[in-house]
Amino acid sequence: MKNKVETEPKNIFVQYLTTKQKTLQSEITFSQLINDKILNQNDQKSIKCLFELILSNEIELAKFSRFPYDFTIRLANSKLKSKDLSISNCIELFELYTKEISSTIDWLDFEKITDCVFSEYGICKEIEKLKLPTPEIKILFKTINGFLMGQHPVFLNDMQLRAEELIHFSLLLSDENNKLIEQDLIRLQIDQDGVSIRTCITKKTLSLIGNLKPNMELIIPSTTKDTLFEIIKGDNLERVNLQYTTEIDATFTDFCSLSKNISKNENLSILLYGAPGTGKTEFAKQVAKNVNGTLYQLNFPHIQSKWIGETEKNIRRVFNLYRDAWQKSKEPIILLINEADGLMNKRVSVNTSNDAFANQAQTELLEQLEKFDGILIATTNLLGNIDTAFHRRFLFKTEIHAPDEMSRSNYLKSSAIYPLLNSSQIAMLNSISFTIADLKNMEQKIGLIQRIRLLSSKDLDALFISEGLIKNTSKAIGYAIN
Repeated sequence: MKNKVETEPKNIFVQYLTTKQKTLQSEITFSQLINDKILNQNDQKSIKCLFELILSNEIELAKFSRFPYDFTIRLANSKLKSKDLSISNCIELFELYTKEISSTIDWLDFEKITDCVFSEYGICKEIEKLKLPTPEIKILFKTINGFLMGQHPVFLNDMQLRAEELIHFSLLLSDENNKLIEQDLIRLQIDQDGVSIRTCITKKTLSLIGNLKPNMELIIPSTTKDTLFEIIKGDNLERVNLQYTTEIDATFTDFCSLSKNISKNENLSILLYGAPGTGKTEFAKQVAKNVNGTLYQLNFPHIQSKWIGETEKNIRRVFNLYRDAWQKSKEPIILLINEADGLMNKRVSVNTSNDAFANQAQTELLEQLEKFDGILIATTNLLGNIDTAFHRRFLFKTEIHAPDEMSRSNYLKSSAIYPLLNSSQIAMLNSISFTIADLKNMEQKIGLIQRIRLLSSKDLDALFISEGLIKNTSKAIGYAIN
């Protein structure tokens, strides 16, 4: 459940627009939002909430005049699907922010407000890499938009700048040491009077905006090493008879049923904890199998980064990519965070810079989990290592313990090695507390050995002893040194 801080501003915007549109029968300007104190220019949460509504197409942005636009907003037609985002939307929102809210926003703040949904576009990566200041981003975006709209090159005087901005930008562009020219992102055409300036994009910039709508499969291909996810289709998974104890089996059945029935704006999350080998990861895989869904298993080593701020950025990217896939998919998509204590371990007092960076990554993860919509399964062997702040982010917490005697007996009967066992071996295995992983390892080992020779009962006993499943009761012969 989302907290009040996250949901209340959305309700305020929607209720306000509903009321205004009924009485005025027209779009609302941003000055009206600000004057009526619906939008607070100094409240980042309020601004972020408005941008989320625009990005999800719940609120429609209307534009008048040629770029740069005069903006108004209205409630979107509920029949419309969420928009496919492009670099044009990024330029539009940056223009909206700098024109209607604040002219001093920097790129990092803009990324936070838009949840980094544009971070994979080439031009946005370049802006971040070069650390372009806001005035130069404005010039770059106005030039790109002019090209996209057929206004190219763009006269500086046609950018509808305030007088002080026009003077500032003219002086900025007159300096050939500025990053836009230095990095070959734009070129200038200066008239003979030495003052009138036109800007145009370069081949480099054209290549950076060439893919206006990145394909998600290109961003996170499951076949390459450089991916934040391992993507597994449910129909590619082998169906396994988990044979959990009764209460866990009920949890599994209920979770599968809920996964089929939750809506796109609901959160279904569970934290599974217990000893290694008890079937926590398999739980997630079999949910995907049972609901004919897709499993997005987090690739933990690729989330962490030695670079400052990069781990938090990767965490945001994971959740943005999942959110995009979840909203578009007709079938359930499950996000699996395996060995979750690697990301959710207890926060520490800040004694070194590494401590600070670790805490920042956890804070980012907490924020993402707070507003999470979709199906989330996290697993850990050590619940005590999970920071308590993460506990309430999960709707359900379940211990997956070693199977009881009845479950072991049922699992053993469905095992590939069952026909090879004699009655005494079956009784002995049923009496010991083996895990699902223990038995799967034995199945694989016995399967390999059978390729080269038949196994006798003594061979099986020796294997069970070597694996530590049963004790060696035979007496040793020979000398012993105490």
